[in-house]
Amino acid sequence: MPVKAAEPAASGGGDWDEPAAVPVVDSSDEAAAEPAPAPAPEPESGTTEFGPGSAPASEDGSAPTGHPIKGNVDSMLFHTQESPAYGRTRAEVWFADEDSARAAGFQSWDANRQD
Repeated sequence: MPVKAAEPAASGGGDWDEPAAVPVVDSSDEAAAEPAPAPAPEPESGTTEFGPGSAPASEDGSAPTGHPIKGNVDSMLFHTQESPAYGRTRAEVWFADEDSARAAGFQSWDANRQD
């Protein structure tokens, strides 16, 4: 005897035989609605929190290539090689040039010097 497919229940009052509609959540839609935060941008080469033209101090105290100016964060002074304190100043940041140091808010070691 052939088997006949079941017919859907007729619509009418009290259709408890039909399953209730269940919303389906697509997780890909949630991910699209709330993108992950972007990673922090990498600093440019030769840049620290003191801006372009600055470089971090190394553990051994040596100057990074192209950054001969020492910056002292405590005093906010920068020291060029002409500074009498250059040799004994431990750089906390290095600068490529005086303009970069000034742009970062540092003053020249001789800014208050009177001739």
